[in-house]
Amino acid sequence: MLMWARACGVPAHEYLDVDSASQQLIHRVIGAASGGEPRIGVDNCGAPCYQMPLSAAATAYLALVSRSQVESWSADHRASLSELGSFETLVERLVQIGVAMATQPAWVSGEATEATRLAQRFAGTLVIKHGAEGVLCVANRQQQASLALKALDGNVRALFPALLQLLQDFGWWEGSADPLFAELARPILKGPPGHTVGELRVAAPYTGKSPMQDAPTPAV
Repeated sequence: MLMWARACGVPAHEYLDVDSASQQLIHRVIGAASGGEPRIGVDNCGAPCYQMPLSAAATAYLALVSRSQVESWSADHRASLSELGSFETLVERLVQIGVAMATQPAWVSGEATEATRLAQRFAGTLVIKHGAEGVLCVANRQQQASLALKALDGNVRALFPALLQLLQDFGWWEGSADPLFAELARPILKGPPGHTVGELRVAAPYTGKSPMQDAPTPAV
């Protein structure tokens, strides 16, 4: 955001100002990608963040892995982004961002997070990012589909067991004996002295359609 502010001629001390030219352009891109008008809030690092339905968040992530999704943006949304140059260039840049996020996940979520470790196992296929209050968004470059999860209580510990079950249910992953997948799918719970007190597991499989079958967009 700081680099983008400098590119837009915004003073460094104003780079988080929601009324600045750089943040306004970010807002319009996110609005176009999500298909709506997200509300702006502030996250715990002080940067502007966006409130939107989960379906809109999934649709926004789809723009990182699907050229056709970006090309389907409305004429109004395209016009609102004319400052960024040609629309064809914008499409290419968004796809490049998706490639970068999938191939270098440590720059997205940190070197040792569950999201990074899982993305590394999928070798450039998944764009994964977790956020505050139990939010997790995933886009699949091979399937050109996406999903967004939210733990209602805001606790992140249920996210990856749910995600691994969904990846299997959707046919994005066939299962593996890799210890990492077992660790994420059924994490062990420890008591204060360090002894095992239980584990988390998915109580029931997902019974809906996969994103690829879910009209009108492969986002769920």
